[in-house]
Amino acid sequence: MQDVSARGARFLVPHPYPVGAAMEVLVNDELWLGEVVWRAGTNGGYLIGVEVEQRLLRLTDVENLCRRLLPDARRSEAADGGFSGEGTEAQPRVQQSAFR
Repeated sequence: MQDVSARGARFLVPHPYPVGAAMEVLVNDELWLGEVVWRAGTNGGYLIGVEVEQRLLRLTDVENLCRRLLPDARRSEAADGGFSGEGTEAQPRVQQSAFR
């Protein structure tokens, strides 16, 4: 993460996500949902500006509640990294969202 403001953030990413792409950003125990509003090429990849539209907080609490309510359910997120605290302020997980 390069920079953060009240409405968005700037990230250095390896892929040229298009302007308008829906994005998911996992930072600590939060999931940010937003949209790429600008992109610029750089030597180390691409800088993108993501305008954050929603912030989902306390994901670990939500995940624990789901496990208590649905103990037999298999979560597909666990297979691809899950949402339980894998992003950090230094290394957030940034990916294009399948939802829009």
